[in-house]
Amino acid sequence: MTKRYIVDDNGGYTTIFSTNKTDAGVVVMAESGYNLDVKELLTLADTGNGFVSLCHSYSSYKQDNYVCLDYAEAEYLYYAIGEALKLRKKKAKRVL
Repeated sequence: MTKRYIVDDNGGYTTIFSTNKTDAGVVVMAESGYNLDVKELLTLADTGNGFVSLCHSYSSYKQDNYVCLDYAEAEYLYYAIGEALKLRKKKAKRVL
């Protein structure tokens, strides 16, 4: 299990979500800070040829979002998101 944290105004850490590996794949679970009815945020399943991710919607006006990628596409997306997050952190540091 992996937990992700944010720092609150008092310098303490608050858990916002956790990831759990299951037989079916990986599940990202909501922790503190979410509506009590929100449990699973994302489910990732390995199909044997790629991945299917399901972003769960707990809203009446938005449907669940499915993304299907083969292994190569998933790897490209992994590296692209990694670079995008690095750029986002650099921009945030410049703003401070």
